[in-house]
Amino acid sequence: MYSEKLSIKYKLAEKEVLIPLSVFLFVGMVLIANFLLNLSLELIETTFSDLLHPKPFHMEVGFLFQMPIAEHPIYYMLVFLVVIGTIVRTVYKLKSSFKNLNNHQKGSSRFTTVEELKKQYRAVPDREKSFKGGGGVVISRLGDKVFIDDSPVNNLIIGTTRSGKGETFVFPTIDVYSRAEHKPSLIFNDPKGELFSASKETLEERGYHIEVLNLLTPLDSMSYNLLQLVKDSYKDGDYSTAQALCKTLSHTLYYNPTVKDPFWQQCAMSLCNAMILAVTDKCIEEGTEEKITMYAVANMLSELGSKEVIVDPKADPQNALDLYFEGLPADSVAKMQYATSNFSKGTTRGGIFTQTMNGLSIFTFDEIAKMTAKNSVDLKRVGFGKTIKGRATSRKRVEIVFPDGSKESIKSDITGRFALDFKKVIKVGDTIQFNEKGNKKKKTSISIMKIDEKTGETEFKVVEENEDIQVTTVDYFDKPVAIFMITPDFDSSNHVIASIFVRQLYFILAKGASLARGGQCHREVVFCMDEFGVRPYGHVENLLRQEMGVCA
Repeated sequence: MYSEKLSIKYKLAEKEVLIPLSVFLFVGMVLIANFLLNLSLELIETTFSDLLHPKPFHMEVGFLFQMPIAEHPIYYMLVFLVVIGTIVRTVYKLKSSFKNLNNHQKGSSRFTTVEELKKQYRAVPDREKSFKGGGGVVISRLGDKVFIDDSPVNNLIIGTTRSGKGETFVFPTIDVYSRAEHKPSLIFNDPKGELFSASKETLEERGYHIEVLNLLTPLDSMSYNLLQLVKDSYKDGDYSTAQALCKTLSHTLYYNPTVKDPFWQQCAMSLCNAMILAVTDKCIEEGTEEKITMYAVANMLSELGSKEVIVDPKADPQNALDLYFEGLPADSVAKMQYATSNFSKGTTRGGIFTQTMNGLSIFTFDEIAKMTAKNSVDLKRVGFGKTIKGRATSRKRVEIVFPDGSKESIKSDITGRFALDFKKVIKVGDTIQFNEKGNKKKKTSISIMKIDEKTGETEFKVVEENEDIQVTTVDYFDKPVAIFMITPDFDSSNHVIASIFVRQLYFILAKGASLARGGQCHREVVFCMDEFGVRPYGHVENLLRQEMGVCA
């Protein structure tokens, strides 16, 4: 084995030399100080002795060891200061001049010791038994205990194919998280569906609600309407959130950082936003909300974008899509988003339509159209399962009193809408009171009648009513959620759907955490992205910064 030999001069800067040298200097200088003091005292005593009986001067070795500290404390205090200062200066100069600068050139890593593991990480039962607190990433196993890292960090696990990443890390980590007292919601990237097949029954037994976004066989997937969040925000009157969600969706569909001319993708984003908002507005107005889908948006562009209508026989034909948006009100956000395409003419206009349709074409295929026609998952429940929504006086703070006497308050927006995500436990028969802060006369009370544990839908009756404070919905979903995204690596054509799903989930969770007390989700959310190296999620830097996860 190679052993690195140090030059003799480097030895002068090592503690094996410096410690004995320091002791030698200390003892030597103290002995010299003793000798000088005793010699001076002897000289003074001899010089000023009685002339009739003069005392002879003598010098002996004992002067070195006599320390009259009690008689001369100031002298010895100065001596110790000088001695210590000299030693420090000498040691510093030796280390500065002779220390070895070639440290750890061949690496300094080592395995953590058992004692270090016990100090740094929390030990929990290695299987079956539940334990208090939250879960964490499995670090090591010792006997019938496993050590977990429960700190909020991202973890990257790297290994070659068939190296055992799943068996030695992913499955044990899923097991630990699902056995914890405070169970987190789990989001999995599962290219082959192996995690779902192996974990579904166990997670359900431990109280998890399971959903599967299956892009391998979409007809076996959960329903996932990409426009559900836009529709819900629009119906609540939260138009700014609806527009932001549109931008998130279109950005994922069309953004490509490698293109030299971003004009085409920016125009495609604007056109896509315009059609989504137009379809949403029209369908809500007509009471046909089930038609708010990406298939309807793609169909709108396909039918109207290629259709020319003769309005005036003396004038040129007009595009049907242009006529539709021209008929919208002047303050319509959809109409303003369409302006980019409306300004363009000829081949430029055709290029914009083609670019937009290229991104939407995926939603015209039968299986994808059916999968995205409805919605069976509420993304907000991943991190916030308990919500109260209502209306009050615009820009007024509403105080909510829970059955245990605790209070929370929230300010209504400019339209009077309020939505509070809460942590408190409620049960059938409990009464919740709503007051306008500063005005106790404005009070509404509701009584909980029924809670559906599977869906979270809660029925209530109004016990005391005030027209200025109205409660519209109460959701009480107290189960952790596990979502498996089956994204086959051999066919990336549908991966954009998984990418949009992750971005929408991140949008909802990040916004909710920003508004929540404490700045975090009410339920911890863990992303376990198996095969992260072939991930279909585009740019997830914000996700890795804000949300903590496990990547293998």
